Amino acid sequence: MKLVTPEYGLAVWTFVCLTALVLSVVAIISILRNQKIGSIESLGWIALVLFVPFIGAIVYFTRNKSRKINNYV
Repeated sequence: MKLVTPEYGLAVWTFVCLTALVLSVVAIISILRNQKIGSIESLGWIALVLFVPFIGAIVYFTRNKSRKINNYV
């Protein structure tokens, strides 16, 4: 049961937190660059991503499939 030891638990939580942070930052940048949504709607999306980071970012990306990858370059 090596997964129960604190060293592995810390590594797992660090990975989960860093993934949520990166996903949230990418989602907020995508929200701010999206010209198709209004300012009130984008404010709501940003609030959702900030208050529920991992789930909010995933919901944003699944609901807004029309985004283009070229926006990030």
